[in-house]
Amino acid sequence: MSKKPQAAPRIAAEDAWSEVHDRIEHVGSYRSASWSHPAIEAAVKALGWSEICTNGNIEATRAHFFRIFEAIQRRAFQDASLKIAAEKKPELASLAGRLVQNF
Repeated sequence: MSKKPQAAPRIAAEDAWSEVHDRIEHVGSYRSASWSHPAIEAAVKALGWSEICTNGNIEATRAHFFRIFEAIQRRAFQDASLKIAAEKKPELASLAGRLVQNF
């Protein structure tokens, strides 16, 4: 029996930011933090951990994080959907790919 590809469960951007904010306060910019979700890790990597911790405009940093985090989660969902479609009906994979590009 083959295992179905799945994206990590979706979490709210507010919950993800809460985790990041907690790590800012308790870990700081000089140490590396661990994350509970791959999308949080990817968003932090995209923005830069040091930049997140030291940026004086936390509201703007939060807004950038939200935008990047949501895009990463959306992409993970799309990728998982394409894999499932390809497994079920290979001929649908091409159609699904075109639909996802327009999503």
